[in-house]
Amino acid sequence: MSTFLNRLSQSAATRVEIDSAFAGTPVYHDGLVYGPLDVLVCNYAGIPAFYLAGIGITTSGELCIYDASGGLPADTMWQSGLPISRAENRLCVDWTNPVTYWHQGVPFTAVGAVAVDGSGGGGGGGATFDSVVLTVDSSEYYLVISNLYYGNAGAGGGYSSNQAAFLAAHPGLTLEDFTGIAAVNSTAPMPAFTGFIATPATIVVADAGFLNSEGDLSIYPSLLNNPSVTGSLSTTITFSPAINAAGFNFSVPTDISGLVTVVLQFYDGVTLLDDEIVLPVGWNVYTNFAGYATA
Repeated sequence: MSTFLNRLSQSAATRVEIDSAFAGTPVYHDGLVYGPLDVLVCNYAGIPAFYLAGIGITTSGELCIYDASGGLPADTMWQSGLPISRAENRLCVDWTNPVTYWHQGVPFTAVGAVAVDGSGGGGGGGATFDSVVLTVDSSEYYLVISNLYYGNAGAGGGYSSNQAAFLAAHPGLTLEDFTGIAAVNSTAPMPAFTGFIATPATIVVADAGFLNSEGDLSIYPSLLNNPSVTGSLSTTITFSPAINAAGFNFSVPTDISGLVTVVLQFYDGVTLLDDEIVLPVGWNVYTNFAGYATA
């Protein structure tokens, strides 16, 4: 077992504490960066620069991880008792499913991934959060959000890209699917929603047909931020009252080939609880999901 695992703090639920954002001065152990309370800092999308115990590490010392909440990937290999995705040598972790067994002191879920808690172990956060900010990296791309789930339900904290697992862990969330607001093949001004607001105010609601540039019928009515119109690369959703869980589908509908990154940031007031850098899958299909919950 590599020495860095022996340094990992665990929450009361015996899940390994990780984080992707924290306030304060970082501390380095064995080439890895840690936040407050020895919480290991990880990166969902960073590119490995070197390796420790077979796991990719970024240039800033962040451990590269893979969200295996829906099951281990087909390319999983095992190194020192740990599941690692061969693609960029990412440690397979699970934010959502319960701990079912331990191996060499490390908690695992039934899918075979390391059980983690992304609440930060005291590095910022609390029982609720009140906003999420999505930022696209270029004004050439639309940013759209559909199927927004939000509220106070379930248990377990952290970030997840597995929609089925996240919703199963947080049943009963309110769903806003943005249907019936805009006419077919059109857009409509954003109305007042119950429980949240979206900014900038120039964001519109687009019917599926408006975004359906390639005849893809799986595209849903969505909040549409067109930076060339709104003047902003970011969409902020603010919840009132504060909530403990939110998830949504999102994408960057475009015919332009290339890598487009979306930065997701979750806040409690002005305190950044978590941030994730995501490379959306597919340009015109809403297959991307982001879910975040406090512990």
